[in-house]
Amino acid sequence: MKLRVWMSAPRRRGPARRTPHPVGCFTEPVRLARPLEDYPFTRTYIKATGKPRPESGGAFWAAADRAKASPAWRYREIATNHMVASNRPEELTRLLLELA
Repeated sequence: MKLRVWMSAPRRRGPARRTPHPVGCFTEPVRLARPLEDYPFTRTYIKATGKPRPESGGAFWAAADRAKASPAWRYREIATNHMVASNRPEELTRLLLELA
């Protein structure tokens, strides 16, 4: 009986979150004193391209387009879903070392 319960339990790919995200992360807009491009540091947008671009675009594709068109940003792509660090750790490491 115990074996059957264990076998039917959902399997996790990584550690469970210790706490849920605060709701404000999803409902409150980000406010900056000036545009991000005006700050004195480099910026890189890494776009996960595992799924084709939908007709409606979406927020991540809009951000990718903005970064790709801006001289203030470096733009890179990795062919995987949103879990880049879990799915493509070697590729992400190479990219980050290149940017260092």
